[in-house]
Amino acid sequence: MATVQKQIDTTAVLGVKVTCLEGAAAGGQDTPITVEMELIPGAESILHRHPNQDERYEVIFGTIDLFVDSAWRQLRSGHTLTIPKGAAHAFRNSSSALVKTLNTHTPRLRFEEYLRVMEQLIRQGKVTGAKGLKNSLYLSLHGVKYQHEVVAVRPPMWLIRMGAAFARICGLKL
Repeated sequence: MATVQKQIDTTAVLGVKVTCLEGAAAGGQDTPITVEMELIPGAESILHRHPNQDERYEVIFGTIDLFVDSAWRQLRSGHTLTIPKGAAHAFRNSSSALVKTLNTHTPRLRFEEYLRVMEQLIRQGKVTGAKGLKNSLYLSLHGVKYQHEVVAVRPPMWLIRMGAAFARICGLKL
């Protein structure tokens, strides 16, 4: 089976470049998806949860910080951690070196689409980072569209929904 690699660059928002790894005969939304994540120094996510997906990290090299069970823990090369669906978590690279992990979401749902749309917003110049009003409005629209896959915990989802509503009033679209 041939391996298809799809690059997705979300460094402007998450500090992460993603390579989707899957067989040529990949299944539908109910099958897992594995991505290779390269986290640049300073990479970080918001505190979030996946209401319908389990997530597994396997560190290839470097050290990644994962916030799980209300505490930060470090995973080093060769270590793995599975985060059950619904568990609040976040990731960051607090080191000065690149970190590479394998990250699996089970089931895949629209996880790849979530990342691709974020990359598209970045390429179109609609999103230039994780902070600022314009960025927040577009990221709120994005967060509401993909809340089946990713739900913000901090900032809270009610605030994301308000941001998306304001973005629509302003005529912004994904």
